[in-house]
Amino acid sequence: VVKKNGRDIVYVVQSNKVAESAVRLGPAMGDMLEVLEGVQAGDRIILNPPATLRSGSRIKVAER
Repeated sequence: VVKKNGRDIVYVVQSNKVAESAVRLGPAMGDMLEVLEGVQAGDRIILNPPATLRSGSRIKVAER
């Protein structure tokens, strides 16, 4: 989860492109955050996005 223009967002992969998704957060539990709205089960989220990442950027997904 990243703060951008006062909003909490995550970067979601859609057809090898990046899309910003505003999320609504619940309470923090230690180092974890509860996401209440903005993403669906199965969405592919970009972890530790670089500051240069923008919505619409083309990416290549690397599976762990």
